[in-house]
Amino acid sequence: MKIVKDNINILELKEMAKKMQYGLVKAMIDVEKEIMSVDGALHADLMEFLSVLRIQNQKICGVLIFFQIILVIVLLNLIQ
Repeated sequence: MKIVKDNINILELKEMAKKMQYGLVKAMIDVEKEIMSVDGALHADLMEFLSVLRIQNQKICGVLIFFQIILVIVLLNLIQ
């Protein structure tokens, strides 16, 4: 698992996805503090990882990053 405070490279995310079932990356994002934890087996693990930084759980959302879907969205935007 990793805490991201600034940016994360797309290639690093893709490497994380290779280890996960279905080729996805799970993340929990603290919307107010603009940080996220990534690369956990469960969203609950990522949330606990954020709690080490004393993050309040009120403004946190979980996301799944599917690279195949992102590529489709990017291609559709290029076509328009």
